[in-house]
Amino acid sequence: MPQTRTRNSRKSILTCSTLGTAAQVMLTSMALSSLYTSPVLAAESTGVTATQKNYASTQQYVIEGGPLSDVLAQFAATAGVQLVFDPSMLSKLRSKGLNGRYTLKQGFEELLRGSGYESEEKGVGTYLLRENKQPEEVSSESGTPTLPEVRVQADKERASTPVKGYLAKRSSTATKTDTSLMEVPASIQVVTQDVLEDRQVIRLQQSLETVSGIIPSYNGGNTIQQYYARGFLSSVVLRDGYRGRSLGNFLQGTAHLERIEVLKGPASVLYGRGEPGGVINQVTKQPLATPFTAIKQQFGSYDLSRTTIDSTGSLNEDNSVLYRVNAAYENLDSFRDNIDSEGTYLAPVLLWKLSDQTQIKFDLQYEKTSQELDRGIVAVGTRPASIPISRNLAEPFAGQKLESLQGGLKLTHEFTPNLTLRYQFVAEQTNRHAIQVTPSGTFNADGRTMNRFFFEQKENFNSTFNMLELEAKFNTGSLAHKTLIGTDYYEATSKAPFVFRSFTPVDVYQPVYGASKPNLPLAHSAFSNDWYGVYMQDQIQVSPRVHLLLGGRYDQAKTVNESATSKSNTDDERFTPRTGIVFSMSPEVSVYGSYTESFGAANSGLSFSGQAFKPQTAKQYETGLKSELLDGRLSANIAAYHLTKQNILTADIANPGFSSQAGEARSRGVDVDVSGELTPQVNLIASYTYTDAKFTQNNDGNQGNQLSGVPKQAASLWGKYRLLGQLNGMTLGGGVVAQGERQGDDANTFRLPGFTRFDAFMAYRWKAGNHQLTTQVNVENLFDKEYFNASSSRAEIHPGYPRRVIASVGIEF
Repeated sequence: MPQTRTRNSRKSILTCSTLGTAAQVMLTSMALSSLYTSPVLAAESTGVTATQKNYASTQQYVIEGGPLSDVLAQFAATAGVQLVFDPSMLSKLRSKGLNGRYTLKQGFEELLRGSGYESEEKGVGTYLLRENKQPEEVSSESGTPTLPEVRVQADKERASTPVKGYLAKRSSTATKTDTSLMEVPASIQVVTQDVLEDRQVIRLQQSLETVSGIIPSYNGGNTIQQYYARGFLSSVVLRDGYRGRSLGNFLQGTAHLERIEVLKGPASVLYGRGEPGGVINQVTKQPLATPFTAIKQQFGSYDLSRTTIDSTGSLNEDNSVLYRVNAAYENLDSFRDNIDSEGTYLAPVLLWKLSDQTQIKFDLQYEKTSQELDRGIVAVGTRPASIPISRNLAEPFAGQKLESLQGGLKLTHEFTPNLTLRYQFVAEQTNRHAIQVTPSGTFNADGRTMNRFFFEQKENFNSTFNMLELEAKFNTGSLAHKTLIGTDYYEATSKAPFVFRSFTPVDVYQPVYGASKPNLPLAHSAFSNDWYGVYMQDQIQVSPRVHLLLGGRYDQAKTVNESATSKSNTDDERFTPRTGIVFSMSPEVSVYGSYTESFGAANSGLSFSGQAFKPQTAKQYETGLKSELLDGRLSANIAAYHLTKQNILTADIANPGFSSQAGEARSRGVDVDVSGELTPQVNLIASYTYTDAKFTQNNDGNQGNQLSGVPKQAASLWGKYRLLGQLNGMTLGGGVVAQGERQGDDANTFRLPGFTRFDAFMAYRWKAGNHQLTTQVNVENLFDKEYFNASSSRAEIHPGYPRRVIASVGIEF
């Protein structure tokens, strides 16, 4: 029922002066309960008491502040229980209300904290308020005691703080606000720190294997963090909501990450232009007041040696200045011939709390890497070539050296607990020198050799990012709002002269290395981006069961491309809307629906008529179900979607040699994710994906073809079991990753076979004085199965790792 009726009824009852005894509040609770779907009646109809139903399960509460007696009466009514007390004993106490998901017990504890009173169960669905033997002091500026404001979940989880186990219940990626996942009309999956550690994840792509709708890609010479999201290839990777450079991030992996959040579907409303399948947000580790240092040494197959350090604490006595430093050094060979890598990564963070309302964070990230570029093997016929997966068809001199520095600050100021201003600035500089030797993918007349191409590029990349946001929480009548207004500006320039030419052929079946590196002048090449956006979002709680999400963004994006002989620019603008609704069928189950549009990549060039092309766009319809099972310890999410990408360039049939914007691709499917705790000893994370992605309009001969790199079905399962008794401290676990057959290119000329890969691990943790020690062994590809991760063309197919072992020793103090 609408809350307006509840509040008007409550007012008429509570102001009735003839009821001044304990019966007044009891009757009030009963009257208010009648205005909601009563959990008491629902429980009795199934033979379950209200206390049993509400004690452990959570429920959403939005109760305004006011006299404590009024707030308690509304809480009891919403919970469907009877609360008996004498209002006179609370006459001088006020509460700032309750906003969040709580069990019945947690709700009473939060509302009564500091009051000197506590609740006592006196029977089925009946509670009595009694004096606490050890009351806490409360005060306010007006002299009237005021209880602490309650604005968050009872378990104190935040979107920005660490979580234990495999289940996170809150995220900021989908809304840019700290929001319960049960209240967001979108599919979101969080890969927690425990999952990353148990799987000994080193690369971002590894972490994505446990997320539905996401297929990791290893293309671009294995130097770009690419992934297929709901059928569409993307390299957009956020870092704490900032859209950083995607090239060259091979080393940093997960050393600095607290967790990885995946939002599926278009994200343009909050983050600007990008591919419509989804976005990956890397949430970094933040400074903590409690000091600790963790050192881990990893070693394993193919001469892996990786050292990571994570240290945090306070720099002064009042904990107003906190720091955190993450560092990593890695040296690694490969199962692939002539491939190795080395890198260093450093990420210090300083958090300065200027006051209770204001804080500023400074962060720096430095990366230096050196690696050989790996283009994989080639296709023969409709399958990958029957050659050893270790074979490298490039030259030993092909490689990349990269040095990147990123610095930023983030200022947060709370004008009031319900009005917060955020400002973020990030500057980035990257220098990269890349040399590639790539087979053509087409055999010569002898059926053995392929021509190759030589590519060299030296790039200097610079970018700045500014973001300003205002978040406000307020009510309009019975509606509770969480409103976000923001603007951002992204500027990037790149000077990247290059040379591209034919190179000596290679015998695919018996390669001979030793060709000399050409020494050629580099031709001018550069680009610049100027992107400006304004956005607004309103999260509206219509009632405890109904949540609305409304949002929109206006973008202006200018891109300039230069070569030695030409210069072109695109100037695009677009408004992208987003709408969604969540309906809580019960405290444990919610259903949702949403509609979202996307602002995609620029289309360069001109049509036959001389008109500039419009940018790519997309729209998505999605519906789903979210549930929290086993008293909130296990989360299950199911989503079904229909996503269409438009304005794709394709051949202009009427004007040969020109392009038109008639191209379209469609992806539809189902995503299923399950994560959390089955028992205190058993944790798991699992996913299943069905994806039907194809070209629906295309003049290049691809109409009806399946989009490359995306299997129709994929699934994963990872779990662990903690032993007790004499083996306490030992954990056993493992998992499986399965993907169906995929098309290797958009023309569907070859296929990558499906595969099933099994992994396992064992870890043992124990204490030595004040130190926590951990030893761990992981085996990936336990049965040594040959499989292929990804491909971009007939000339680039990436094999997966054969069986490999990663062992580690760690200490925390």
